[in-house]
Amino acid sequence: MSQSERRLLSETQLLSAACQVALKEGLQRLTCEEVGRLAGYSRAQAYQRFGSREGLLVAAVRHLRLHRRNFWEARTTDNPTGLDALIEHVSVHLEGISLNLEMAAFFQVVLHHPQDLQALRSEVAIARSELLDELKALITSGLRDGSIDAQRNSEEDSVLLLGLMLGIATEFLVARRDDELRCLRTRGEEMIRLSFSSADGHLPMIRH
Repeated sequence: MSQSERRLLSETQLLSAACQVALKEGLQRLTCEEVGRLAGYSRAQAYQRFGSREGLLVAAVRHLRLHRRNFWEARTTDNPTGLDALIEHVSVHLEGISLNLEMAAFFQVVLHHPQDLQALRSEVAIARSELLDELKALITSGLRDGSIDAQRNSEEDSVLLLGLMLGIATEFLVARRDDELRCLRTRGEEMIRLSFSSADGHLPMIRH
């Protein structure tokens, strides 16, 4: 294995460990020492790679941002449009919380990140902005093709939908019950369908 391959492997292992710590023990326990221990490296190696605790946190959020995007794109059905695409986007993200460590960690970090670290706050703000932009684009697409009620507002409604996703994520991260998450996800899909559908809307496309 080359030096660059070893470096990439160690970084991947450290970031995976960071996700585990963030999800299971909270961000207050997410330190270079704890992450290094869990990944099988020394504290010095973790510091050498990320420079500081804040550097580790920022790198973890960047890793989670990329993972979230890839997770969503890999599970998007062939060319969904309009309202169906919007519902699928929300559903895939909520389903991912119980299926995937990084997806659960993404929502944990967005919901409960330390406020005293400027670089981390900026990185989390980017993560939220990316989600909002995706929701906004999907609503706009649905308005254009007529599947979403013309009275909806992409700016305001993207914020409302993000709030719905974060609320359901919070409930799951506290209770950790897959059956409850499935119920909330299905109810959320139905609510979006009823609230956003135009008079000529499509039949429901609900993922289970």
